[in-house]
Amino acid sequence: MNYEPIYYEYELPVRFTDLDPYGHVNVSVYLDYVITSRWLFLEKTMGKTVDDLLKTGIAFFTRRSQVDYLRPILFGQIIFVRSFISVSEESKLVVEFEIRDQTKETLHSRGTLEFAVVDIKTQKRTSLPEDAIPYFWKKA
Repeated sequence: MNYEPIYYEYELPVRFTDLDPYGHVNVSVYLDYVITSRWLFLEKTMGKTVDDLLKTGIAFFTRRSQVDYLRPILFGQIIFVRSFISVSEESKLVVEFEIRDQTKETLHSRGTLEFAVVDIKTQKRTSLPEDAIPYFWKKA
């Protein structure tokens, strides 16, 4: 059966606490925006909670991140984050993302996050179980 990725899309406000001394969003916050947008999309759009995902018996641990910082994000902006899983191999998931302005015209950042899929009980890497597939892909 063929699957296509679910695009996680969510708007987030830029908070004052996200800023560096120059008035730009601190580089460390960009990944927080991506992770937060994915959890909020899961909850608000898919009606699922962290507990629902944990019931599948797996957790995700960040192994690697790569970010291209293209334009600064400033205080007062609303940003639009879009992400999807582009690679799923054995115990690895790769999430590609973009952070744009609210109009979706200006690309502020793009990159990837690589996660290890881990069995919660054994704390060892594992493949994604069948009951977790609907969190990330839909039937084509």
